[in-house]
Amino acid sequence: MTERITEFLLEKYLSDGCSKAEMKRVEEYVNTVEGKLHLDEYLDKVWEAASKEQVDEDVLEDCRGLFLMEVAKENHFEERNGRK
Repeated sequence: MTERITEFLLEKYLSDGCSKAEMKRVEEYVNTVEGKLHLDEYLDKVWEAASKEQVDEDVLEDCRGLFLMEVAKENHFEERNGRK
């Protein structure tokens, strides 16, 4: 079983701030059912927090960029694992 990673590491991964070793850990983790659920919960929590605040356009654009990166990574994972 893969070790559950922290939200800090998820945030670091989504902002492309991970080392290669950290990136490998996160990718292995989010390829598990538990990891995918954890990532989805984390992204929901971030989105909910952002939607409750008055957020300027630059922050919204950053969030949009993170979301699009996540979609691209998910597509890459699925292609790499023969799911597409």
